[in-house]
Amino acid sequence: GNYSGPLDLALDMADFSSWGPTDDGRIKPDVVANGVSVYSATSVSDMSYNGTFQGTSMSTPAVTGSVGLLNEHWDNLFPGGPPRAATMKGLLIQQADECGANNGPDYSFGWGLVNVADAAELLTTHRYEGCTQLIEGSVAAGATFSYDIESQGNKSIKVTLVWADPASPAVNGGTTDPAGAAYLVNNLDLRIDGPSSTFFPWVLDPANPANAATTGDNNRDNVEQVLILNPTAGTHTIRVVAPATLTSGPQAFSLLFSGNDADVTNQTISFITLSDAQTFAARQSITAGPAVVVSPSANVRMFAGESISLKPGFHAQAGSRFLARIAPGGGCNHLADLKLDNYPVGPRPIEAIAVRDENPKSRPSPHPALTLELSPNPVSQQLRIQYPVLEAGEISVLVTNPLGEIVAMPMRTQLQGIGNQTLDFSVGQLADGMYWCLVLYSNGAKAQKPFVVAH
Repeated sequence: GNYSGPLDLALDMADFSSWGPTDDGRIKPDVVANGVSVYSATSVSDMSYNGTFQGTSMSTPAVTGSVGLLNEHWDNLFPGGPPRAATMKGLLIQQADECGANNGPDYSFGWGLVNVADAAELLTTHRYEGCTQLIEGSVAAGATFSYDIESQGNKSIKVTLVWADPASPAVNGGTTDPAGAAYLVNNLDLRIDGPSSTFFPWVLDPANPANAATTGDNNRDNVEQVLILNPTAGTHTIRVVAPATLTSGPQAFSLLFSGNDADVTNQTISFITLSDAQTFAARQSITAGPAVVVSPSANVRMFAGESISLKPGFHAQAGSRFLARIAPGGGCNHLADLKLDNYPVGPRPIEAIAVRDENPKSRPSPHPALTLELSPNPVSQQLRIQYPVLEAGEISVLVTNPLGEIVAMPMRTQLQGIGNQTLDFSVGQLADGMYWCLVLYSNGAKAQKPFVVAH
């Protein structure tokens, strides 16, 4: 909950942690989680919960329990069967928070710090009608699987490919750093063809493990990821390429992606009764009607890039919830914003630059009408944050110290409608002292107010 960027000092790796690479140069660990000074249960009694411990005995159950919750979330969204193991692995890797001084993976943090909230948000967005965020597919020997996504060019694109590779017949007999070790069996390749360039996945050099990741052909890992920080607007084709021969083929794989716009340009909804939670998305327009009924039990949202038309015969019944919003790209690409300030080399959101480079105490608010209420103040446990939303859009809530450094994020970027909003934030992890609460609006507005923590 305290992640504030890839260079956060709190991301220091434990000195007793194991680092990669493996014998054949694969990226390990895959992901990391907190394993130092974790408040935990003890064996004193069934009610004992007062020990502080470290090690994989702490980090592993944290991730394992999180995967259990994500599986439950999957079942609620997509009843009919669990996801592939490769899908769940890819979900954790795709939505992990970047760690370290360089973009991409490394041999100490792997693909980053597990972020379960962002992983759950990807699944939720995938449930939108028109917002594909993952694919469970397969590819035959010598074949290519292709899938097109659209981008306005204003959001970073990230795609992760994972597959359960067959067991390698090669076995290490105990040799340290064996020469020429290669354990990958089915070597799939990930490519993204943009309007003017082809993008390749991350690659690490096991002979120089401290070097930053580069891009090129990855012939070692059964995880490949492509990051396009500044995409060109237009169609991007994701390709999964299989070699001429496969063991136990076709090879099943899982693709996860974020930063893409809605799948369809225009969407028409008619002759239907909507009775549950459902979101529709389109890059340009949505037309609802005729004979569209939103029943009292429904919570229906429509996101379109340009227009939403409600035709005669559209009826939202009393007690129902209906929201229509103009959202760039159809609202699907908001997942790219979840990784706020994540990449140390590359563009950062303007709000993050302002928060880091300026002292909020010394600058006046450019929108004095946006009042922010904090209570109680001083606070010892729970801070209630109340703020207005005058224009529907994406909202973020940050906490900074007097130097402008982000120390907590009570709410990552979320789409919110017009009205007065309330958010409760636990200050238990903050040391005594003065802090600033900032509410950042998608139109550039900002509300801010100081508060004091006194435990």
